[in-house]
Amino acid sequence: MRVISIKNYHSDAKIIVQLLQYHNKMHLMNIPAWNNNTDEAVCIAELKLGLIAESCLNPGFSTMIANIFAMRSDTEDSPDRSMWLKEYLRGASLEMYTETLSNYFVHDLKNFSDAA
Repeated sequence: MRVISIKNYHSDAKIIVQLLQYHNKMHLMNIPAWNNNTDEAVCIAELKLGLIAESCLNPGFSTMIANIFAMRSDTEDSPDRSMWLKEYLRGASLEMYTETLSNYFVHDLKNFSDAA
């Protein structure tokens, strides 16, 4: 209802709405001012099922995504930890940043070996 009110007040406003169930997307498409090019509907159930499906095809995918979105720190170094657990906790404690590449990397290079 709030989306309809916002679109009625200002039809050009970009809307990003979070839905719990996929079938509610149909109601958004029926709003006259809804624009599929600018407005977005994010469905939690759809994301969850997509993550499960991707994990079936690629084991460990859901763990990787969870580690990207969660912040962990590995401060204690226990000697009785197994090697794989030490490596996993070290990797989970690393941070990821976005960076803009220079035009040299974007336009001038043809393949990965040129960048390396």
